[in-house]
Amino acid sequence: MPILFPITDLLFRLPALGKLFSFIIPVANYVNERRLTREQRYNWAILDTFDMLSPEFDLPMTEQEAFTILKENDIEEILRLKNPGLNLVGRKKTQ
Repeated sequence: MPILFPITDLLFRLPALGKLFSFIIPVANYVNERRLTREQRYNWAILDTFDMLSPEFDLPMTEQEAFTILKENDIEEILRLKNPGLNLVGRKKTQ
């Protein structure tokens, strides 16, 4: 990361090729996240790059599996948000 982060910091910002480089180089670097300092982006890059490259611990669920688990735990009015990824929200049943 000490070597790749500064390189990706430059390459990912290139107007025409930045997106391409972000798919080729396996480093998460949020160069367009203006709210973060460089140090914060570096810390995120370490954590998210590790997450990307350690699929042994990645246990994805289907929408139906997640929906079933929520229902079994007394969550009702479950909705899927329209943003990327699987984001379900609901309300805990009142007893």
